[in-house]
Amino acid sequence: MEVQLEELRQKLQQQCELTQRLQTENQNLERQIQKKENELQELQNRFDDLVPECSSQRNSSESVTEVRQSRAAVIAPEPLSEHLDIPKVLKTTSEAEQIRRAVQKNDFLSRLDDEQISMMVELLEAMDRGPGDDIIVEGSEGDMMYIVA
Repeated sequence: MEVQLEELRQKLQQQCELTQRLQTENQNLERQIQKKENELQELQNRFDDLVPECSSQRNSSESVTEVRQSRAAVIAPEPLSEHLDIPKVLKTTSEAEQIRRAVQKNDFLSRLDDEQISMMVELLEAMDRGPGDDIIVEGSEGDMMYIVA
């Protein structure tokens, strides 16, 4: 009986040591994760600081034209007319600002210049949808853009 009790004590001691090592390793991993999250946040902040500088550096009409042509090719399958007659949708200042922030946060749309963003703000209209309503159906042709508020 004492031999079994001693074996159980040793197993318990081994389990305690293993638990302690795992807890220490877990704490180390949590510190590493926190460090990486801090680094990611710092990089995101630096990126956010660079975005306005990039848009303010696009002053020459030549560079703007080059950017618009490449973007138009990506956004529209055919060339866009310079004189579009598109009806504007009235919005409150807060609605317009909410759309502008959403566009600027989007990886693809954040590359648009201020004029293009303003055009999007003017063109978008509010649509109320409820739970269970289909917004985007897989496999359907995309002809709209949605910003969820």
